[in-house]
Amino acid sequence: MQFIKKIKDSFLIRLGYINYTLRHKVAFLQVEKKLRGKNTLSGYLHDLDKVFLYMVPWFNIPKSVQNIHRKWNRHHVECRRKKSQEDRLDSVIDWACASLTKPDKPLNAYETLLKFYPDHIDEFLPLIQKYLPEQIQPAQASQQMVNMPGTVHDSHKNESLTGNNNANGLITLSKITNQSIRLKKDTIDLRINQR
Repeated sequence: MQFIKKIKDSFLIRLGYINYTLRHKVAFLQVEKKLRGKNTLSGYLHDLDKVFLYMVPWFNIPKSVQNIHRKWNRHHVECRRKKSQEDRLDSVIDWACASLTKPDKPLNAYETLLKFYPDHIDEFLPLIQKYLPEQIQPAQASQQMVNMPGTVHDSHKNESLTGNNNANGLITLSKITNQSIRLKKDTIDLRINQR
């Protein structure tokens, strides 16, 4: 009797993860349609492997499934396979729709980039600027950059970061340097104010 209860509980837990993934998949397709103007084969296949992996009873959920998924799917930064611009855009779409269906992942695409992947700003920021410029907030960008390790902010020297907005009111950021940053035609000066 205990064995049957354990199987039933495991099945219900797995069913919950499958439902969670399918809701995310629907949101992904909606955001993809909005940004690309159409749904693609990669959009229809997005995270489908996770649905099947959750059904495998000997996989530890959710960690084993997530690790396998992230290792082999190009829309994840952790995947070491060569990525195209379309794969990177899939990543941005994935980040953008996560907050729509995943209460445990409230960040938008831009916030996700700054918080989890600051070493990949050069790869993903142009895509976010092109497809989701409304997610980039000047005050938010300045504050995020000040608090990010490895940027021009240095708490030992009591320095702060200030930025100028471009014509659209967006802060544009690329590689972080101590002087200024140029991304295509937009320039923003980042000055360190010594106190």
